[in-house]
Amino acid sequence: MAMLSSTLPIAFQPMRRQRGFTLIELIITTVLLGLLGAVGTSMISDSFDTTRMVDASQVSAAQARYALERLEREIRETQYTGGAYTISTMTATRLVFTRNDGVTVTIDKTGSNLTLGYSSPATTSTLTDQASALTLNYYSIDPGTGAATSGATASNVRLVEIALSLQDKASGQTLSQRTRVGLRNAG
Repeated sequence: MAMLSSTLPIAFQPMRRQRGFTLIELIITTVLLGLLGAVGTSMISDSFDTTRMVDASQVSAAQARYALERLEREIRETQYTGGAYTISTMTATRLVFTRNDGVTVTIDKTGSNLTLGYSSPATTSTLTDQASALTLNYYSIDPGTGAATSGATASNVRLVEIALSLQDKASGQTLSQRTRVGLRNAG
């Protein structure tokens, strides 16, 4: 038979099975690749969004730390003369005092801006534009117990507590930090 098929013309030789893919196999492969592509694209997009939110939160946390450290440094330098600090305004959102070098410093929260101003040279800088809350509490020290008591005045203030909250613009979460600053030069 082998001899016979080789002598037959090509049109009469038995058909051999063609190697390749059927149309159904190609369609199923295309659909599966499309699904994998859609899932992969969604995962990559979500990871980029998460990265942006984490970066924005880190920027907000760094901004809060910076603002708090700046306020601590300035408040610690409040001038002490004649048995009292040179503080002209002591409210929950505003503190105006004179530093040891004679410069008047103004800490103020207006809206979402937390600003730090100086009298000489006359400048004001915004520490953060995301401040959702600033609370300044003033404490004196009870000489008998050494405990901090609230309701201090410029003549007996020894500690200033700063509570700062920032609203993260990307995630909408609130980041809160708090610290107490001991004033120098107190007698």
